[in-house]
Amino acid sequence: MTLFSRNARLFFYIMKKLFLTMLIVGSCAFANAQEVASPEPSVQAVVGYADEINIRGLSYGGDGILAGANAKIPTKWVDLYAGGYHLLASEEETQSHFAAGAKKAWNVADIAFSTTAGISSHQINNPNIDSTAAVSLKIGIDNDPTGISKWINPSLSLWKDVDYGFTGTTWSVNHTWSVNALDKDWSLTPSFDLGLGDDYDYEQLSLKVSTDLNVLGVDIEPSLKLTYLDNDVDVDSLKADSQTSVWAGFTYKF
Repeated sequence: MTLFSRNARLFFYIMKKLFLTMLIVGSCAFANAQEVASPEPSVQAVVGYADEINIRGLSYGGDGILAGANAKIPTKWVDLYAGGYHLLASEEETQSHFAAGAKKAWNVADIAFSTTAGISSHQINNPNIDSTAAVSLKIGIDNDPTGISKWINPSLSLWKDVDYGFTGTTWSVNHTWSVNALDKDWSLTPSFDLGLGDDYDYEQLSLKVSTDLNVLGVDIEPSLKLTYLDNDVDVDSLKADSQTSVWAGFTYKF
């Protein structure tokens, strides 16, 4: 059995289990729709340019046009999400990434936080990089009585790469600031990730800038993201040595 076949079998097996879970949860939410009204589902599409794809501190290459879509389905208990994107580049750099999962918001002792469980699949054309699947669990703080969340939003992720066997944790801090400049409202989101794994560690620093525009009656969100990444992974094709990368594109919300 080829590596791709094993990945495909694993991915579709997990997707089947997730779909059944989503179906059960969604059915229960529908059955109780008169009792609890859920927010409307949302869908958005994205297109742009990426010169590097970075996932869990690993550099997957890039330098091409990226297009994708994702959706969120709120229910009485959790928010379900699914999405994916395809990078069209040179033959070896072309790649596709998919993710799905569930997010639950909690409020305990005036602390608002969320937990997210997800799976992902990464299909890579580069023969030097294995296509793989991964599972993750994340907890993040959205609001707290001390007021720290007004300045930073911390989170902790646990993840497992199925094919490479990489296992680790990522400690993250980020926050979105609203700034008015040039007669427009801008969103600035700096973030810092520290990954500690069994096989490699990484540091990632990024800054995303976005705003809202109306072009010919269509509302879009242009954005620019700059990223610095450094890791010590032993796989040369995934290594990032003080690497900088850029993403620029548009998001359309249906």
